[in-house]
Amino acid sequence: MRKYLLLIFVASAAFLGGFFFPKSHSSSSQAPTNSAIRQAGYHYINPLLECESNVGIEDNAQLTSLKKNLNKQIDNIYSAGKVTRIALYFRDLNNGPWFGINENDQFTPASLLKTPMMIAYLKNAEENPQILTEHLLYDPTNNPPESPSPGLAPLVTNAPYTIEELLTRMIAYSDNNAFNLLTLHLPYEQIAEVHEDLGLTVPRETTPDDFISVQQYASLFRVLFNASYLNRSMSEKALSILATASYKNGLVAGVDNNIEVAHKYGVRHGNDGIDQLHDCGIIYYPTHPYLICIMTKGSEFVPLATAISDLSRTVYQDIKTLYPN
Repeated sequence: MRKYLLLIFVASAAFLGGFFFPKSHSSSSQAPTNSAIRQAGYHYINPLLECESNVGIEDNAQLTSLKKNLNKQIDNIYSAGKVTRIALYFRDLNNGPWFGINENDQFTPASLLKTPMMIAYLKNAEENPQILTEHLLYDPTNNPPESPSPGLAPLVTNAPYTIEELLTRMIAYSDNNAFNLLTLHLPYEQIAEVHEDLGLTVPRETTPDDFISVQQYASLFRVLFNASYLNRSMSEKALSILATASYKNGLVAGVDNNIEVAHKYGVRHGNDGIDQLHDCGIIYYPTHPYLICIMTKGSEFVPLATAISDLSRTVYQDIKTLYPN
């Protein structure tokens, strides 16, 4: 539990502004066929009713070209000297192909851990829906206060907050105080079980700082979109909360204003001089929603945010060209 909290204490609450690896990019890719059958009638999810089989990305010339362009763009970003490592995962959520660039590289998740925390609560709510309306009292003696995110009022001492309110604060504003309160309330075994179920490393005292990849983290959004771990109601709720995220300088900055994005960012201020900024989520492009996860390392946050938004824009413009409205 202490390791889990520590990983967040170095995360996003301190990030209030706008935001020595080899240069080569390893990658692997797959592309599923378009044979899956899905359940319609939801806003954020697209429940998977039948599984699809996989074919290679080489069968999709457009995405092969996109990946090549992204690799060149990443090389140019490296040349500027402020960003030292970038990993990217892309998947067409209409049963389309995926590809990765450095997709197995390890990063510090920081506030990205708030998403599996939310999933743990919503998993509990499937059998105990009343948990979301339970009230928790904020006690700063057990939960040392941290500065809230811009635009968010601080938690009031001894004031009651429903768990659903705290989940929204934790995700939408990446509020560490809400996260810490929720962490102390839920048995650690339930938190660990969600990580294990979803193929994520369970943070422990001996876990290194860098222990998650873009491919691993992207799986959280896939299971939510497919409603394959939480039930449909809770998957829909999870993505609706993620769609309220207040951070706009990463993935969101790369798409048109009318496009909805359900995402979570994470930031790590490194004592070693290496900072990290990540943003992962679903871009709800009409008729062709897609999943993109970008993790970065470098010496300054503004270039990291710029790199994420620029790469997001490259992907979005390519999707717009392939699937014009």
